[in-house]
Amino acid sequence: MKPLKEFLCAQGWAIPRIGILDIGAMLLGNQPKEYQLLLDNEMAQVAGFEPVPSECDRLNAEFESTAIHFYPYFIGDGTRQTFRLNRASMTSSLYATNNSFVRLFQGLPELMLTVESREVETKRLDDIREIDFDIDYIKIDIQGGELQALEGARERLENVTVIQTEVEFLPLYRDQPLFSEVELYLRSRGFVLHRFLHFGTRSFAPFSRTDGKHAGPQQLWADALFVKDFSRLELLSERQLVVLATLMHDVYHSWDMVGMLVRYIGDKQGVNDVHLKYMDWLQGKSSAAPVEKAQTPTAELDCLPVAVNIRGDISVCVPNSNSYMTTYVLREQGDWFEDEIGFLRQYISPGMHALDIGANYGLYTLTMAKLIGPTGRVWAIEPSSNTASYLKASLERNGFQNVNLEVIGLSSRNGTAWLTLNDNAELNQVSARAEADGKSEEIRLSTLDDLWLAAGKPDLQFIKMDAEGEELNILEVSGKMLSETSPLIMFERKHGSAINTSLMDKFVELGFALYRLLPGPQVLVPFDRNQSADSFLLNLFAAQSDRARELERVGLLVSEVTEPSEVDASAIPQFDFQRQLAMPDSNSQYGKVFEAYARSRDTSLSTQERVSNLLGASRLSEPLLTGTEPIPFAQASTIARVHYDAGLRATGNQIVQLCLNEFQRASAAGFREAFFPVSPELEELDTRGNILRWAHASFLNAWIDQHAYSTYFTGAETRPQLQQLLHLGYLSGKAQRILDLMQGR
Repeated sequence: MKPLKEFLCAQGWAIPRIGILDIGAMLLGNQPKEYQLLLDNEMAQVAGFEPVPSECDRLNAEFESTAIHFYPYFIGDGTRQTFRLNRASMTSSLYATNNSFVRLFQGLPELMLTVESREVETKRLDDIREIDFDIDYIKIDIQGGELQALEGARERLENVTVIQTEVEFLPLYRDQPLFSEVELYLRSRGFVLHRFLHFGTRSFAPFSRTDGKHAGPQQLWADALFVKDFSRLELLSERQLVVLATLMHDVYHSWDMVGMLVRYIGDKQGVNDVHLKYMDWLQGKSSAAPVEKAQTPTAELDCLPVAVNIRGDISVCVPNSNSYMTTYVLREQGDWFEDEIGFLRQYISPGMHALDIGANYGLYTLTMAKLIGPTGRVWAIEPSSNTASYLKASLERNGFQNVNLEVIGLSSRNGTAWLTLNDNAELNQVSARAEADGKSEEIRLSTLDDLWLAAGKPDLQFIKMDAEGEELNILEVSGKMLSETSPLIMFERKHGSAINTSLMDKFVELGFALYRLLPGPQVLVPFDRNQSADSFLLNLFAAQSDRARELERVGLLVSEVTEPSEVDASAIPQFDFQRQLAMPDSNSQYGKVFEAYARSRDTSLSTQERVSNLLGASRLSEPLLTGTEPIPFAQASTIARVHYDAGLRATGNQIVQLCLNEFQRASAAGFREAFFPVSPELEELDTRGNILRWAHASFLNAWIDQHAYSTYFTGAETRPQLQQLLHLGYLSGKAQRILDLMQGR
């Protein structure tokens, strides 16, 4: 059968690399994997799980490809459970055989007889670090344990479009969930049943067939095929639609559904009758040549909303075009690109009050609304009526009723002004007059004090201020609010390329101290305006002394940095790969850097100790960076990681770039000392017996992640590094998304 890839290519559509989880991956005879066609066409990345060690080894021997790897993990809810090994290993389960029930049927008691029981540690799918790519498709068959595995994959399920799961209609195992419970859970996650596959039946004992087989009229189990709700296609991204169509064509041969999907995609792109072209191609009546586009304005299609999921199980409605920065970044990273949003997830707590000035599409508003809960409230200020309409749709989609959305601008006066509109709404600015080209909107203005009074004088604990140059005017009329509240305020350090020096001066004048975020530990430290700041530093925080003391009390701020502490090298926690390497000499300069950084990661220490060790490691590395001798690759990896964690991204990038330029001369000898991988994503991944290849992938991954805020700004210049990662077999979920986005631009 022809793969759908052929048809998609002819239409000029992006070809997705489909992320697959195969849970309970045991091979049964010579039966090929359901997704074999995807593997054959290099369209799949597979992580499989088979807890029976001999079967797991057999699977890895059978599939000699970097695109597929199997792990001997028990998938469950993350607790310690009892595993029952049955006479027929394919019936082994975390659930006990329901002997009183199975003995009613011919041939089942012998197969399901438990011959050995042992305690095992189960893993939640959301907790497995080896799964470093987005999951589109899950195939699961773990003998009654399917529901607890799926419940442990809430984050993974966000991107999934197809699930094939074994279900039981009657209790073959004691206390196991049955089909109705699995269906109810998946329906709550946006899936609907498509059809059943492979019904399992048995005849009642003592009846036996003359041919020696045990099949009978009683249906006991089946494979159930669930797909994302096809009546709500507007909720799926274009990539999800293409993935769903590919799986339905290549794996399940549901060609009528594929026709519906390609028609929907074509209609969104202004392409007429693409489904008819697909049916002709399917029947061999024509080639896959693309059909003509209808004359629907591109801008109108771009403005159609699409929901993109971000961390925290939140859906964000954005324009359905990767030409928009927010849309591209969210599809690329599954989150906003600023480190500060991660800090906010630690700081914001239920019942708080927060103000988002310049809410835009609502990344911060929605995140805070989820964290604050029904007892708190967020005031979202967005002057653009068009952008606010997307945020309103997001609030409705997520069911958030704790947000006041105000479609106004803030300034030093009440009245009206003009908002200059840009293609990227993040760059909209308040202006005194309308633009000659018509790209402006008249808006209503308010002062911060008046807004606060009208809201009932809430005790604000946090303010995000992103008003594209209007911040000083906003602060001019904020005295009443700031005299009665003490919020932590986040603001932009730069407006365009200009440093907001006057804004920093104003905060200091108002009695605030300035802080910056350390991305690694997610802690605020004092911002020294007399020292050169990292060129990647976008945002700063301002806090009065009482708020700073409270943040320090809960471990989110350090007001005073001390010297790094001494450490016994033997007490440093190690990753598996580090145990194979020599510990650095504690008296060497690198040894001091390594030990200080290791201490910074020790969660048993106080926040102040950890931060002091991290910044100490950065200072201790300076002689190595400024020396005349080349730094070994292992040392460079640790030092770059230190700088990234300390918020010194530009220096980290310089180190990584130099290493990548010289990596052709690297050898295993350069990785004899213990080190930290520069990319956290590879930290706990198996080196697969080739530490040089693994370290190379770590440098490449770090460059892709760190060289720019997003590949939206750098275009295809990252493609060579992505292709190298693919060749090395360490393509992360984010890297795969970038490749998909590049194909679709």
